[in-house]
Parts: sequence; C-alpha cells; structure tokens
Amino acid sequence: MMRTATAAIAGALALALAAGPDLARAEPGRDAPPPPPPPPPKVEPRAERVEDVLSGQLLISDRALPTTAPSPAEHVRKLKAQARGALRFDPATGVATIHYAGFFARPADAVSLELVIYDVSDGRRERVGAHEIAITRGKRSAYGALVVRATDYPPRRTYRLQLELRRAVLAAGTVSLRDGRGPPPPAPDAGPSRRAVQTAGR
Repeated sequence: MMRTATAAIAGALALALAAGPDLARAEPGRDAPPPPPPPPPKVEPRAERVEDVLSGQLLISDRALPTTAPSPAEHVRKLKAQARGALRFDPATGVATIHYAGFFARPADAVSLELVIYDVSDGRRERVGAHEIAITRGKRSAYGALVVRATDYPPRRTYRLQLELRRAVLAAGTVSLRDGRGPPPPAPDAGPSRRAVQTAGR
C-alpha cells in the first residue's frame, strides 16, 4: 500500500517537472504582475478670493463696479476691465462721480472708514479732503460712490484716494480728474443714425 502511494506521488512530481513553466503559469496568482496603484485623489484647484487677488487696491470707475460674478476670476476680470485712471467733470454741472471698490488684506473691524484724498500732482502729497463712508463690519471689501465738485478738487490734477481705518491704509488708488472738455465718451451702440441710414439708402 505504501509502495503504491509512493509511486503515485513520484508520478505526480514527474508530471509537474515535465510541465515546467506552463504549469507554474497556470497556478493562479503566481508570478502575476502587481495590480496598478490607485489613481491619486482628484484635488480641485482652490479658487482665489477676489479680496486676495486685489488686496490693497482701490479700483475707480465712472460707473458702478460689479459686486458679483459667476466666479472669482471672472469678477476680477470685470473689475479690472471697468477700472479707469481718469475721470471727467460734467462740463455743465462741474460735478464728477467717483465709483470705487476697495479690497482689504484682513476683515475690517469697523462700521465706517475714512476715504482720504491727497493731491499727488507734480510729486507733491497734500491732503485735500476726507469723507466718512459706511461699511459692513468684518468684510474685506467696500463699494461705493463719491460725488466731487471741480470747485473742491480742481481738474487737470492727479489724486490718490485711500481707505483708512485709524490712519492705517486698507486700500488705495489713483485717478486724474479732467475738466470735461474734449470729445465725449462713446455712446452705447444703438444702431446707425438716421442720417447714416438715409445716406446708405441713396
């Protein structure tokens, strides 16, 4: 009986040796390539806040600056596209409206700021005006408008506007005020004028 069992084992070993690599390959899991590593987790890029991108800047325009946009990047693009470095007084009234948007590095712990205006023409720096403006406590931005007269802020000069809190400058920007003479700004496109239509129809 033992001789028969020994002969059976010897026969199985002989068959395995004869099969060689083919038998080894047939064994599940042996010499199989390791599974690929799992892909790294997908990390969405963090959208920068508008306040971070424009921190310390006071943007100025001749019309209200946008307060929202579909994304922070689009908001920054719209703000920069609308910002102006020069404004004109209305030749009839001698008034100009300065629309502004200021952005701070840290939340402002106050309900009002001081909008201080300096005349920086010809390398000078003279404080020529100050206006208190209301803000929302804890915010990092302030939007508003300031109406100025040519009698208070002479044209053909450059002014630096600063949003200050207890003499600390939170945001600043520069604008030149002009006397209103010269070509008027382009009007919105309302189609060809009547004269143009008549000329084209001849």
